[in-house]
Amino acid sequence: MSLDKGKIDQTKGSIKESVGKATNNESLENEGKQDKVAGKAKEKTEDAKNSVNDAIDKFKQ
Repeated sequence: MSLDKGKIDQTKGSIKESVGKATNNESLENEGKQDKVAGKAKEKTEDAKNSVNDAIDKFKQ
């Protein structure tokens, strides 16, 4: 089982954003939003990497 770093960052970002909203901490809220965006980018990059690797594996066969 591998950890999906993108999903972890998105979850962490959601928590920070929620806590920031609840405590009226704009800085924490914005940090959470940034973490979510970074997590989504990591996830898309990993998906693309996996697609390329799958295509390479099919080509090798």
